[in-house]
Amino acid sequence: MIIQSRICAPALALTLAVTVLALRVGAADEKPANNPTGTWKVMFPNQTNAPTLKLKLQGDKLTGTMSRQAGYKIEELALENGKLKGDEVSFATRHFASVYVKNILQPTDTNQVTLSTYRGKISGDAIKGKVERDTQGTFANVRTLDWEAKRVTK
Repeated sequence: MIIQSRICAPALALTLAVTVLALRVGAADEKPANNPTGTWKVMFPNQTNAPTLKLKLQGDKLTGTMSRQAGYKIEELALENGKLKGDEVSFATRHFASVYVKNILQPTDTNQVTLSTYRGKISGDAIKGKVERDTQGTFANVRTLDWEAKRVTK
C-alpha cells in the first residue's frame, strides 16, 4: 500500500498540473465568436461612396479608422469609444461637415463638426445597424440612417 500511494501522489500531481496548464493555454487562445477585426466596406442607402472601416479588437475595446471620400480627397477618421459587447458593436467618428453651395464644395467650416455614432450587430462577415449623425454638435439636429458593412479581409 505504501508503494502504491508513493506512485499515485506524484502521478496525480502531474496530471493536475498538465490539466491546469492546458486550461490556461486554451483560455488564452479563446477569441470572441464575433470578432470584428479586419477591413470592412461600409454601405448606406442611396449613397454611392463606400467608406472603408478598419477594426481591431483588444479585449472588449474596438479601435481603428474609417476612411471616407471628402470632396476630392480621402479623409481618415479615428474611431472613438469603440466597444464589442456580445454581438453588438459601437463606435463614433468626428469630421468637419462638407458644405455645398450651388453644387460647389465650400472650404471646410471648422464650426460644423459632425459626430456619427454607429451601433450594429455583427454576424459572421456582416454588420447591420443604425448611425446617428449630429451635424451641429448639439443633438438638436440628429439624423438616423441604416448602415451595413461587409468584411473584405480578416
